[in-house]
Amino acid sequence: MGDPAGAPRWGDGPGLLRLLDDIAHRRGWGDLLAQGTRRAAAQLGGRAPRLAMQVKGLELPAFDPRATFGIAVGLATVSRGGDHRGGTTYAVEAARYPFPVDRFTLRGKAVLTVMVQDLNAVLDSLPVCGFGAAGFTPRPRLLELLTGLPALRGLPGLAAAMLPGLARRGSSFGLLSRIMAAVTGEDWDDGRLSRAGDRIIAAERRFCLQAGLDPADDDVPARFKTEAITVAGAPRLIPEAGMRQALAEYYRLRGWDREGRPPAGRAEDQGRGECG
Repeated sequence: MGDPAGAPRWGDGPGLLRLLDDIAHRRGWGDLLAQGTRRAAAQLGGRAPRLAMQVKGLELPAFDPRATFGIAVGLATVSRGGDHRGGTTYAVEAARYPFPVDRFTLRGKAVLTVMVQDLNAVLDSLPVCGFGAAGFTPRPRLLELLTGLPALRGLPGLAAAMLPGLARRGSSFGLLSRIMAAVTGEDWDDGRLSRAGDRIIAAERRFCLQAGLDPADDDVPARFKTEAITVAGAPRLIPEAGMRQALAEYYRLRGWDREGRPPAGRAEDQGRGECG
């Protein structure tokens, strides 16, 4: 593994570049780190597993859920682990588009996560570049209506929290459904696209479970819950109880059991039916 004294220190740019080459050639510390953060941390032991910022073995993207809480639900549930494509709620939370939500709460973030994950599953399957996804963002019609009423400012986020099932059923894929209809010559509406995305997510989940996924891994690193950072003038943490509640709501919206396991279902429900 190499001498710890020879490992790069924080801020050692040239040392990190050398380490990248060592990882590629499996030399010294590079041989350990080439296994990924989770396996390397497990071998190092001590504080290393707690310091390893990964979910299901995949290192986290450059988005801190303590600044936009919905990302925590997405990172915990996306099939690939710490993948930002499963937690793009930050695009809604930070930009407050296509409707305003409170980014410092987990209320309503399960339904928001389900909507963006369904969208991304459809986009990745077509495929369509995610950078153009803003034009296809699922927009709950109920929340869209409330957003346009100045006297009801703030209610869209409240509605998503209090009426998650209704919010999801009223989502709109807008242009994407029309593109699908034009390209395939078939009748594609928002509901059919949403169901296709949901089936893709369920199929991925079943595969992961069969490959050894432990539903207990549906979580974010503990440091997000215990080490606060200051955002918008206040200390921010991901609340443990709120995270458990959001995951339970996510499973319910997906039609999964309390442990996050999809039902066996029919072939078309398992992603082997119509387009997903």
